[in-house]
Amino acid sequence: MQDLALEDLALDDLDQQLAATLEKHGVVGGAWVLIGPSGQQHLGFYGHTDRSRGTPVDAATRFRVGSVSKTLTALLAVCLHDQGRIDIDQPVRPLLPDGVVSNPWAASDPITLAQLLEHTAGLRGSSYRDYATEMPNATTAQFLQHTGELRVRWRPGAFFSYSNTGYGLAGAVLEAATGEAFDTLMQREVFEPLQIASGSFGAGGDAYESIATGHDARGYAQPPWAMPMRPAGGLVVAPADLAKVVRVFLDRGLLPGGGTFLPEALIDRTERAENSLIAAAGARPQADGLGQFGYVIGGRLYRGHWGKTSGFLTNFGYLPEHGGGFVLAINSDARGAMAECRAIIDRCLTQRLPLPPRPAIADAPAAADAVGSYVNATHDMPLRDWLFRAIDQKRIWVAADGRLLVRSAGPHGGSTDTYRPAAGGGLIADSVPVATAALVRERGATYWVDGDAYQKVTAVEATLRRWGLVAALFAAAATLLAQPAAWLYRRLRPSVGPTAGGLASACGIAGCSAAAALLAVAFLFTRYGLLGSAADLRLLGRPSWVSIGLAVGSLVFVLAALLGAALALVLAWRSPSVAAAARLLVLLPGAGLAALWLASGWAPLRTWL
Repeated sequence: MQDLALEDLALDDLDQQLAATLEKHGVVGGAWVLIGPSGQQHLGFYGHTDRSRGTPVDAATRFRVGSVSKTLTALLAVCLHDQGRIDIDQPVRPLLPDGVVSNPWAASDPITLAQLLEHTAGLRGSSYRDYATEMPNATTAQFLQHTGELRVRWRPGAFFSYSNTGYGLAGAVLEAATGEAFDTLMQREVFEPLQIASGSFGAGGDAYESIATGHDARGYAQPPWAMPMRPAGGLVVAPADLAKVVRVFLDRGLLPGGGTFLPEALIDRTERAENSLIAAAGARPQADGLGQFGYVIGGRLYRGHWGKTSGFLTNFGYLPEHGGGFVLAINSDARGAMAECRAIIDRCLTQRLPLPPRPAIADAPAAADAVGSYVNATHDMPLRDWLFRAIDQKRIWVAADGRLLVRSAGPHGGSTDTYRPAAGGGLIADSVPVATAALVRERGATYWVDGDAYQKVTAVEATLRRWGLVAALFAAAATLLAQPAAWLYRRLRPSVGPTAGGLASACGIAGCSAAAALLAVAFLFTRYGLLGSAADLRLLGRPSWVSIGLAVGSLVFVLAALLGAALALVLAWRSPSVAAAARLLVLLPGAGLAALWLASGWAPLRTWL
C-alpha cells in the first residue's frame, strides 16, 4: 500500500484550478480540505458566504451539509452499539410508538436499525409535503406526528431506496433506546470525542452564526430548510471539522491525540453493506453501508457521502487503502461545478498512485435468463412510482462474446453499458473498478439491481407503459389541434344530423378539455416536480397555485378523457364513419391514461398530502 503525502502534491495549483472552476460556474463561495496520513491537512477557500454582504469564506464558515448528516447519525448509532446500549441488528418495532410503521412482513422480516441506516427498510423517500414543512429543532415526537403511518413497500432487507424518513426513524430509535435527546447524544458521543466544535443539528440562535447563505444555480439566495427529520440532513459544520470525521475513518477508529473512537471492526462495518440482495450477491462495494457508500472518481473507488440542501452541495470521500481523502462544500446549487472539482481533487490526490487492479472476471458466462425488459420498481416517491415505471426502463441482452449489454432509457437520456460476472460475485461494468450490479430473485420475480431495482416484465408490458404514456400525450395534443379543423369541417359540410352533430360537438369539447388539462399537468409536474429547485418542491408540498393547479387539472383531464371516449364510442355506434373511427382512436389512449391515473391516485393529484 502506498500512502498519500500532501507535501508531495502541487497544492497551490490545486487551489487555483478549484477557484477557477467555481468562478466559471458562478459559485458564490466554497471551501475544501485535503486529508493525508498522520494528521496532514490542507485547507482552501473561495468566494463569499453571501453574495449581497461579500463576507469572505474562511476557516470559521459553516455550511449546511445536507445528507452528509447521515454519516454522523450512523456513527452515533455505531458508538451506542459499541457501548452495548443498542443492537443495530435487532428489530426497532419495540422502540417505536404504535402506528408509526405498517410492515406486512413484520413476522418474518422486521425492520432493524441497520436497515434504516442502509436505506433497505423499504420506506419511502421524502415527499413534496416533507420539502414544504418547516420544523426548526423538531423533536422526534414532532417528526413522528408529521410523518404519520409509514407503509413498508417491499420486504425489509431486499432493496435499496434512499429514505430521509428512515434516518428520522433512526433518530427516534436512538432516543428511545437511551432515554436521551438526539442532540445530547450527538454532542457527547461524536462531537466531543472528535473535537467538532462547529457542528450542530439545531436551528436558530447562536447555533446558526457564521453559516453561509445558500444560493441556487442562478445565484439567488435560498431560504434554509428546517427539515422535520433532522438526523437525515440537519447538520451545519465547518469543512475543517467535517474533515475530522474523514480522519477517523482513515485512522480506522483511532483518535489523533491517542485513544480509540471506535474499534476497527466497527469502522469496517460502516463501510460494508449487509442488508440487501445486491450485497448478498457480491456487489458490496457500491451498496450503501452505515451512513456512507462507495462511488467512483477517475477509476478509483472512494468511500464517502454527498449532500444537497437549500442552495448547498457537499461531498466527502476517502481512499482507505492510501490514507487520503477530501471534503468539498459550496453554498451554491451547481452540480456541474461539484463534479469538475471532484475530478480535479482526485487527480491531485492520486497523481503518484497506480490505478487499482480490476477484479478478476468469472469464467461463467452471463446469465441467459437476464435477457428481457425491466422497469424501475423502487423509486423513492410512491406518488411518482407509476410514472418512473414508464420512463425509467432497461433492456438487457447478451452479446456474442458473452457480455451483458444493458440499455438504459430514463428521464436523463439513454446509454448502453456492458457487464461481466465478477469472480467475487456481482457484475462489473467495463468503466468501473468494482462490481456494482447484480441479478437477484425476490418473491418469484427477477430484478436487475444497480442502485435502484428494476423488475423484469414482459416486453409488451414495458412497451405499453412507456409508449402508452407517449401515445396519450401525443393523442391529447392531436385532439387539441384537431378541434379547430373539425369545427371548420362541420361548418363547410353541415350534413350531419342534429343528434350526431350534438354528440360530435360534446365529444370535441370533452377531448379538447382533456388535452388542455393533460398538457398543463404535464408541463407543471415536469417543470416543478421533476426538474424544479428546492423552492419549486416547496410549492408542490403546500397548497399553492402550482399544487392546486395540478389537482384541478388532473381531475379535469380524467373526467374529460373518460367522457370524451364514452361519447366517441356512442357516436361511432350511432353514425359509423371514418371520422368517427378516427376520433375514437385519438381519444382511447387518453382514456387509458386517465384510468391509470385513477388507479395510481392521481385524480386528483394532491402533492401537498
